[in-house]
Amino acid sequence: MKATKGDHKTTFRKQEQKWYMAFFNKLNTPVPFWLCFFLILFYYLQKQLAFHFFYIEQEQLFLWSRVYFSSLMMEPAGLARYLTEFCVHS
Repeated sequence: MKATKGDHKTTFRKQEQKWYMAFFNKLNTPVPFWLCFFLILFYYLQKQLAFHFFYIEQEQLFLWSRVYFSSLMMEPAGLARYLTEFCVHS
């Protein structure tokens, strides 16, 4: 028996549905679980680590001087680092 175009499309659709079903079966975690997880994570970051990100930002230093520029130019990719620090600082 010869396969026709319609048979090929039907077979492809069945395989496509099987692929999606397998994918969703692997993600067999309910939505309320992820909702609770992200709410707890948000609460933790807001209440416990509220100033942590500001503290990390404080550690970045950009100096607007020739000495700092020349010291960075001695390093590999120094110009890229200088421009990046300038953009972050601004």
